[in-house]
Amino acid sequence: MREYNIVVIGLGPAGLSLLYFLKKLKFNGNILSVEAKREVGLNKHCAGLVSSSFVKFMWPITKRTIINKLTLFTITTFSTKKEVNVKLFEEAYVIDRVMYEKLLYEEISTFSDYIFKKQAIDIAGNIVNLKGESKVKAEVIIVAEGSVHRLRRKIFRNIRKVRKVFGIQEDIVAKPQNTSSFTVVFTDTYAKGFFGWVIPLSDKSVRVGIGGVKVSVEALRYFVKLLVKRNFISEPIKYGKPFGGIILTTPPSKTDHRGNVIFLGDSGLHVKPITGGGLYIHSLFSKSLAKSLATINNLSDASFLRKYYNETSSLRRKLKIQGLLAKILHELSERTKTEIVNEISNEEFYLRNYDFHEEDILSFITKSSFIKSIIKHCPSIMTAFLRKTVQ
Repeated sequence: MREYNIVVIGLGPAGLSLLYFLKKLKFNGNILSVEAKREVGLNKHCAGLVSSSFVKFMWPITKRTIINKLTLFTITTFSTKKEVNVKLFEEAYVIDRVMYEKLLYEEISTFSDYIFKKQAIDIAGNIVNLKGESKVKAEVIIVAEGSVHRLRRKIFRNIRKVRKVFGIQEDIVAKPQNTSSFTVVFTDTYAKGFFGWVIPLSDKSVRVGIGGVKVSVEALRYFVKLLVKRNFISEPIKYGKPFGGIILTTPPSKTDHRGNVIFLGDSGLHVKPITGGGLYIHSLFSKSLAKSLATINNLSDASFLRKYYNETSSLRRKLKIQGLLAKILHELSERTKTEIVNEISNEEFYLRNYDFHEEDILSFITKSSFIKSIIKHCPSIMTAFLRKTVQ
């Protein structure tokens, strides 16, 4: 049986960024990385919308991945023609997620031992059981298997229910209304809490997606027709291949380990609960974990975990607050959302922090129409909050 200091399960953005930071920090232990698919970057399922903070944080890797730059986003519903326009204090970017993962792998391709097309089926103590009856032993096991949570469910048998929706999207040859603005649309046409997005890739193509408890290609295509009707995009010339996956809307817990097994990325619920986006959050947790691992001489000494949790405690609190906002947002009816949009559409809003939306609520409170709207809809907001909390 082969033995390692660290075994990383999953080579998505979380696992790859952990290895990237461990290499930069000159970690000198031996590492094995296990990936179920034949190569990194599979399967395509991310909208690729990220903040300037992420682009700077992972520079120069991100330099070669940028597709488009955005300076504005719009919020609306299909029950009103009015919109809330929010200017971004710093640009957001659309990146090629697959290219990002491949470039990360290029940076760390000789840093670790790798096994591709091999699934980790179980973990028992410090033993990882791989498909095909092979086993490896490790002092520390990092689970970065993504949002499927197969190993997470096995290890945390009585875990709290994870809130999630399903997303599906496709790249379409069609002209966007504005190449520097992305749009979020809420509607209960298909199911309660349903939402969609339009992200311009260029002046000739857009990425259109929908999220909800129930989604389908048919619902996505109907959503596209409604977008054309509202002039968000032109009549599509060509449809791409649909892709998607699970969108997590649950913030991380105070801890995300069991014994010597640590959950990272989507496996550790390291996501922005409002949008489900995780690339920047993954990289923040990965760097903190890498710093903790790299500064400990003996990985069997659990003191590195205390250091990791101390460094990420503030980040966890922010995501917890964002999780409360996500509960309310996704539970409010389309009627209430429409009324709020109508009531505040004349205001000018600025988003200073694309990653931590809860910080901008304070700036929104300075707008009188926003305060009046929140007071007016306070009963609906409280009902939404309590309904989701009780579930």
